[in-house]
Amino acid sequence: MKETIEERIERIALLSFSEQGYHETRTSEIAKNARVSETSIFRLFKTKRDLYLHVLSKYGSNVTLKQNPILSTLTFDDAVEDLTMIAGHFLNFYFENIHLTRIYLSNAIQISEILGYEFLIYPDLKDFLKKYLDEMNMRGKLSLLSADTFNEIFLSSVVQDVIFMTTFEKIEVLDDSISKQIIERWKLKVEALLKLFDVTNSPEDWK
Repeated sequence: MKETIEERIERIALLSFSEQGYHETRTSEIAKNARVSETSIFRLFKTKRDLYLHVLSKYGSNVTLKQNPILSTLTFDDAVEDLTMIAGHFLNFYFENIHLTRIYLSNAIQISEILGYEFLIYPDLKDFLKKYLDEMNMRGKLSLLSADTFNEIFLSSVVQDVIFMTTFEKIEVLDDSISKQIIERWKLKVEALLKLFDVTNSPEDWK
């Protein structure tokens, strides 16, 4: 199906906002790259801000977590191993959607509608982690002091990794070497978190 003018504008706007940021992106540049007049953009979107928020809403709502590949790697027995794998999959998810990730990071503070970094924690990720924790609780493998707090800290830590890797390390793709380092680092993080939250294991189990 042929791409419409509106779809082309949206696609070019996504790339422009991702690469240059909101303030540096000019609608005249978007128009030029989309091969339309700037007037055409403003017929569809009243302001650059409206275009920006529309692009985030459209592409953000289309981003879904592929759960089956994650589920196939989980044991539902070893919480440390499983949560480490989940963190790795979540980080891959962010880098598979690198354009949206960049936009959120570059403008989360400046654009009030984004509500800080909360936009970076996708509902799919929250739901998946909650269901995993509930399942492990039902199986008697995990009993957390506060599953909601654990969920929040876990996902916030994932976002912090994304921020550090994209902003300071300038990483755009997670290759095998980087993924291996992530897994090693996250195993230690998960062990530390479970020491704080999991009441099913006694201190002796962690020695």
